[in-house]
Amino acid sequence: MSATPLVSVVVAAYKHEAFIEACLRSIERQTYARLELILIDDCSPDATFDIASRVAAKSAKRYARVVVKRNAVNRGAHFTLNRAASLAQGEYISFMNSDDAYAPTRIEAMTSALARSGRRWGFSGVLTIDADGQPYFDETLCHHIYWRPHVYSRRLPSLSWCFMPFQATASTGNLFVERALHERIGGFADLKYCHDWDYALRAVFEAEPAFEPQDLYLYRIHGANSFRSLSDVAEADTRYCLRGYLSRAMSRRPVNPLAPSPANWPTLFHPLIQTLGLQSHVKALYDPYQPHHRTVDLAAAE
Repeated sequence: MSATPLVSVVVAAYKHEAFIEACLRSIERQTYARLELILIDDCSPDATFDIASRVAAKSAKRYARVVVKRNAVNRGAHFTLNRAASLAQGEYISFMNSDDAYAPTRIEAMTSALARSGRRWGFSGVLTIDADGQPYFDETLCHHIYWRPHVYSRRLPSLSWCFMPFQATASTGNLFVERALHERIGGFADLKYCHDWDYALRAVFEAEPAFEPQDLYLYRIHGANSFRSLSDVAEADTRYCLRGYLSRAMSRRPVNPLAPSPANWPTLFHPLIQTLGLQSHVKALYDPYQPHHRTVDLAAAE
């Protein structure tokens, strides 16, 4: 790593004409100097791409490099994120959602946090904001997003464990990752709702994250948030994420020595899985083997 590594801010934009300028201005105002901006619009039906192109052009001198492109047809968040990341040249990638914003010191703090800890990826505290950019806690979800990473990071044996009961970064835009690690992970999977959670779990398998507790990511709550329209696929996506991770972690030792797995935590793994309410996912992995082994179903025996 260079003394002042180039950071690529990767924005996947879609149908956020009301928020895209505020998003880009928050990137432009970062206290960290060496940035490049990579924005891909996913064929938005509104003025998102036009506004983004105008704002990026006006601030081009602020960046080492600016790339603004548009998908020919709508391809989804995972494709757009992967396309944008493939164009990045920075040593770090800082992802960003087009309806959210960064606190001014976000990238400076995250770069420092990874340098101090020797970690390869990380995330920060999150503050939920309303459509006007003001702190917002009127929905239960806001309290979960704000408090859970702080509480669970103190209760669980490693930060990686926080990603088992929930998506600890809260958003794709709160992911800050070494580009070489991103390439090793292989990008985002074709999931409509939990592509960021799946990505984080694959990152956990490879490397322990760093957590910067300051509220540096501003997650905007508004009527068109994706979690409101994609709740019908949330359960299936959650199963895919958790069982995919558990299948990997229970069949081989993770590269990350602190990642949740029986190999890393032989006496704690199953008790914690049960405490976190995830035993059904583990049971689903064991079920195909049960007819072939002398086992006792304790639940049935009771």
